[in-house]
Amino acid sequence: MSYGTYVEMTLTESSEETLRSNLAAMQLPLSKHPYHCTTVYSKTPITYPGIASRYINEAQPKRLWEVHPNTMAFMFLAGHLVLITRTVATLLSHAIGKRAGAIWDFPEYIPHITLVYNIEVTQLNGQKLWTPRNPLVFEKENIYDLDETGKVIREAA
Repeated sequence: MSYGTYVEMTLTESSEETLRSNLAAMQLPLSKHPYHCTTVYSKTPITYPGIASRYINEAQPKRLWEVHPNTMAFMFLAGHLVLITRTVATLLSHAIGKRAGAIWDFPEYIPHITLVYNIEVTQLNGQKLWTPRNPLVFEKENIYDLDETGKVIREAA
């Protein structure tokens, strides 16, 4: 039984490697899991149609899935260091989820990749943050159910 719906977008292998190598150079702890952008986290189950096959196809350029360097920004959000990843694909995925009935717990949607959880600004201690030079590219959506506690069930929905 599903207690909610979770949708994330994952990076291409080369974008994941770029992100990891730059975070390692900054001496930040790396996630054990692939970095991703959550586009839907709804404690109400929805039927999410997915954007990859319905709205973005081979006829439309891959740039819709790219996060360009001039739009990336580091930010502290709820005690976490995040990288803002606003793309057509992330915004569209979130909007489609809301239209399908997803309930979002926050006043606005800020597409991002959480880089480091539970970090204080002072822990960076004046460290120079990585300056992105190339786009990061999302590659696919993953759709999962939530359990009764709101945790993601990592088996395909």
